[in-house]
Amino acid sequence: MFEKTQEDSEEIIKAFVNQLPVDLVSIDPIWKEIGNRLVIVSDSMMSFFTQSACEIAQHVKINDKTGTAESGALFNQENVPSETAFYSIVRKGPSRNENSFKPIEVLEKKIKEKNYLFQFGADAGTGLGYCTTYLTKTTHKEGESNNG
Repeated sequence: MFEKTQEDSEEIIKAFVNQLPVDLVSIDPIWKEIGNRLVIVSDSMMSFFTQSACEIAQHVKINDKTGTAESGALFNQENVPSETAFYSIVRKGPSRNENSFKPIEVLEKKIKEKNYLFQFGADAGTGLGYCTTYLTKTTHKEGESNNG
């Protein structure tokens, strides 16, 4: 089995940071420093962190009319640690209909309207799920597929 060294990890992180869109890195102070905040961990270490380092909060649904707990309405909520950085690729494919709903454009408009603050999931009233969110457009190199 191939073991990665510290030097290997640093090279991988540097290569990842160099692939980030320039406008993302220039706009957001967290992403400017992302190369100093990333670590590469093994699958077993990641499993350990997800099982032991994520907060699990138990809740019970309250009946609005009675103000008491509803029977059988206990649920768990898993929260990622504060300051967790996520990076994802969202692709837009070609439209099948010129007059069709354009979800990427709607999302982009909403994000800009809220000054790039976006809330994922429920619990907006508790302050959970708020993220600084950017959508960037990328161009493809000659010879690569461009589906949107």
